Amino acid sequence: HRSKRSVPCPSSLQHGLKEGAISGHEVLRVSDELSFGPLKDVRERESFLIHRFTGESDHANLRERVTVGVETWPSRAQYSDRDIVIWHSPNVAEQLMLGMVVYRLTSSRLFEITPPAHGRFRRSTAEYTPDELAAMVTTATELQGGRLAELRADWQRLRLAPEPLRILNAGRIVPVAMEFYDAQILARCAGIPRPAERVIGEVLGNCEQVVSDTFIRFRLFELVTNGRLIADETRGSRREFMVKTAWDNNGNNGPLPGI
Repeated sequence: HRSKRSVPCPSSLQHGLKEGAISGHEVLRVSDELSFGPLKDVRERESFLIHRFTGESDHANLRERVTVGVETWPSRAQYSDRDIVIWHSPNVAEQLMLGMVVYRLTSSRLFEITPPAHGRFRRSTAEYTPDELAAMVTTATELQGGRLAELRADWQRLRLAPEPLRILNAGRIVPVAMEFYDAQILARCAGIPRPAERVIGEVLGNCEQVVSDTFIRFRLFELVTNGRLIADETRGSRREFMVKTAWDNNGNNGPLPGI
């Protein structure tokens, strides 16, 4: 019996291994968020995440994290002739991970496990407990023939798409403009100045998509930079500042009282 590697790696899988609930597996951690940024080339993606996504600011921790994320992509040379189990829930990031792994690991036996969704809840593998994941291990199905070809063709389609952001629509990954979530952010910044972190949390909590707080925070900063939001950054931390739309109730542009 050959041991299997499980990918991606939500914390629940790691805990399951440590607690002994899951046996016979070794976890492969892939920490990149594939829902935004170029997919065609690893170096191009790394450059985008560092220079466009984190910019030239002092986000040292974020810059390091996105760089490390790209470097965790699995390669054929690393896992040749290994059995790989891919866990993927119904969200765009995990569906992209499935396509990326299938596209790159052409010499491995590949299996998939799809945890069941519960409406707007449990749309991420990380939302399941270690024991719940352990109970799903035996449901792994080998990816073969037409299924493999379909996944690889879809990843190639997404690699070549010019749009830098991707969402899940009726089970299909759809490339969209980077500004896709901007209207939702702006709608929660109308009226009195509001804490930026609260705006981000409300967008995440009410969004039909599973999207990372890192990306919504990036878009909020972009809206401040291009003048659609006004920010009070006098509190000393970007995580603490207040934001408001750059127009009043009469549609007039310019600074607003209290900002």
